[in-house]
Amino acid sequence: MGTFPPLADPVDGAVPMTVSEFVGRALYDQRRSLAGARVRVLGFVTPGDEGGYRLARFNVFCCAADAEAYELVVRGDAGRRQADQWLLVEGHWLPEPPLARVAPSSRRPVLVAEAVTPVRPPTDRYEHSLYGL
Repeated sequence: MGTFPPLADPVDGAVPMTVSEFVGRALYDQRRSLAGARVRVLGFVTPGDEGGYRLARFNVFCCAADAEAYELVVRGDAGRRQADQWLLVEGHWLPEPPLARVAPSSRRPVLVAEAVTPVRPPTDRYEHSLYGL
């Protein structure tokens, strides 16, 4: 792991990506391609204890029975968010120093929100491509 293709081109000022792509790049991309990039992710709110809330999506490998949750921490949003509310969040990755004794799979990357838009749940609530993990 650690080799990722270049980021997609921004659309309306932000690079659209799945939650799993953001998590994969934030935790495993040795070239740190997220550094300085404004990104846009879509997910649902789950409670967080890191001074914000979490944005999550389930990624399906084969079928819903093998779906795996991917989460990132959202900081900088002063709005009150309800659990299970769907949001489109734009912002920047907050790089954290490597933690030698903590496995990347047990960490959640941080997205500092600059714009948050409540949206209707997508027709397909799952992600279907495992990107970079």
